[in-house]
Amino acid sequence: MAHKKKKQPKEDSKKKPKESGEDQPQTGKEQTAEQNEPQTPPVPAAAGSPPAPPAPPKPKPYDEVITEEAVTQEGLFDVHQVGTKWYFELAPDILGKDMIWYAEFAEAPYGVAANPKELGKRIVRWERLDNRIEVRDMTGSLRLRPAFAVASSQVEPEPEDLAIEAVAFPSILYSFPVVAEGEGDTAVIEITTFFAGNLLDFDVTPVLKMSGYMATAAGRAELAEAAGLDRAGVDAVAYNLDLGRVRGVGRKSVALLNAAGIESVGELAEYEPEELAGLLITANEEGHVVEHMPSVDTLTYWIEQSRELPPYLVAIKVLKEMLNVDAYSWQAMKGDDPTKRRADAIMFNRKEGYEVRLMIQKICNTFGFTSEEDVKRVEEVIANELPGNVRSQENVYNWLVNYFETH
Repeated sequence: MAHKKKKQPKEDSKKKPKESGEDQPQTGKEQTAEQNEPQTPPVPAAAGSPPAPPAPPKPKPYDEVITEEAVTQEGLFDVHQVGTKWYFELAPDILGKDMIWYAEFAEAPYGVAANPKELGKRIVRWERLDNRIEVRDMTGSLRLRPAFAVASSQVEPEPEDLAIEAVAFPSILYSFPVVAEGEGDTAVIEITTFFAGNLLDFDVTPVLKMSGYMATAAGRAELAEAAGLDRAGVDAVAYNLDLGRVRGVGRKSVALLNAAGIESVGELAEYEPEELAGLLITANEEGHVVEHMPSVDTLTYWIEQSRELPPYLVAIKVLKEMLNVDAYSWQAMKGDDPTKRRADAIMFNRKEGYEVRLMIQKICNTFGFTSEEDVKRVEEVIANELPGNVRSQENVYNWLVNYFETH
């Protein structure tokens, strides 16, 4: 049994006179070696060195953090909402395991071409160190390891694999204090501010900012000048962003639509599914863009969306009634149907109203024209200024862009 030491009574603070024969303090050479040994002064902290980070507070009782009013979603992590605060509850068996962390837009606000749009993905690992949970970025580390070592934890790694992994020490993305502990040694961390702001590598701001620049003619012109890019190239990217808003239209589908002369949601909305199918088949036979053609049902879905989506490229919607209707044929001439012949998607016919209207729409999109007067002006330039030897859709567009940039 352990016993406490009995406290000794304190001696009177007044010094008593030394009695005769009592040992006197030694002086000079008579001092002991221990007394004569020089004392090492304390080492001062290096100038400018940061103070040690404070240790996180000890976890609180579970019921004080995850109260009765908590709304819980069970899953890989249990997610708790308590009022305006959010918490993750991590079980010990998921710590130390590699996970894919993926983020994308669920929905996008007006003018943002992302439906859906991937923001980023990483391989991360959650680890506990004392009363902290750390999120480590394992993406680079796993890239250096052989595929078999990643695929099966039963495979004994080679020494060189261990050396590579040791060199590629994963960085810490985030660190959270453990605010409570649950049954089974689960760790509860608060993630309210974590998800209230932008996550590292999943920052939506650049996407929104770029989409904002692309939406307006002035923004695209500013971007082209700042980056030293060709204005037509920037416009082409803007059109691709526009088409990318249609669910189911990925990069290859955009390339196929572009090959058929369709560069924006507004142009896609002009077609009927069967007509569009014929045009895409012809374009793909010539360009071999995709291996599998979209079905008529898929095209119907795309067209229905394109007719409901709000405009992304900020410009006036060019209507037939705005033009000099009697000056054009509104039926495709024999052998010159853009829905059936690739040639009409390549060559521009200034006598066919639907082609003129689409070209005017493209110019209005490019320069951000917003009035009927602008539409009339573009129509007059096409009718009276466009040289007769400028015939292809691409050359007509480039000539008009150059004209309105210089006039």
